[in-house]
Amino acid sequence: MDMEMTGEAMSKSGFHLVYDIDESEIDAKQLSSALLSMSELLEEADKVINGGKTKTRVNVKGSFKTGSFQVDFSSFQSITKVLQDTLLSDGSQSLLAASGLIGILFTGKKSLWRLLKWLQGSKPTKIISTDDGKFRVYKGDEFIETERKVIELYENYKVRQAFEDIVTKQLVHDPVKGVAIIDSEKEVVDASKEESSYFVCMTLEQSLLEENVRETNINLINVSFKEGNKWRVTDGGNTFYAIVEDKK
Repeated sequence: MDMEMTGEAMSKSGFHLVYDIDESEIDAKQLSSALLSMSELLEEADKVINGGKTKTRVNVKGSFKTGSFQVDFSSFQSITKVLQDTLLSDGSQSLLAASGLIGILFTGKKSLWRLLKWLQGSKPTKIISTDDGKFRVYKGDEFIETERKVIELYENYKVRQAFEDIVTKQLVHDPVKGVAIIDSEKEVVDASKEESSYFVCMTLEQSLLEENVRETNINLINVSFKEGNKWRVTDGGNTFYAIVEDKK
């Protein structure tokens, strides 16, 4: 990727995808599917979180080490300088950089990876928002707290499908015994063969039918009365775009 993009600001982050294997080789088709899914995952997550205002590209290089196959990823994110200045000058929510995407997907304390492992393949009993802008995900009477961005990724079919391709579909085949993500700060998340079902994707029908409904007070930032345009609002903790529907 050309790093000298005129008029664009760049964000770069690196991380490692490691497959623990019994042998010194892995099926090329099996691995290529995982690499493609990782690229699609980062691109889709960028769209979900940053609303299409940034563009993510992924470069990879791989190497065998004793008992593992490691893929080194470099994620490049670009945003036009004009758009960046506009977004930051009007007080709107800042964009999530490439390193932030890695954290919210994988290695952060409240990442999607950690949420899926906690759920252990089950559907949440309920998801509710709290007064401080966080979300509680319930499994029976137990719950963990996470962020709105993680919930948006959890409910996105393409993101969940990519997770299944990277984790579940690799773990169910030999010689892969485990998979791990290591970020630039050496934070690690992993999954074993026994945990492969935790990352299985919901069906497309489920993703289209399920809704997350919550009540909250919002303040208007930008209002548009042109049909099809979204309003920009804030709930005090997050700024986001919303579709406003009034059948009357």
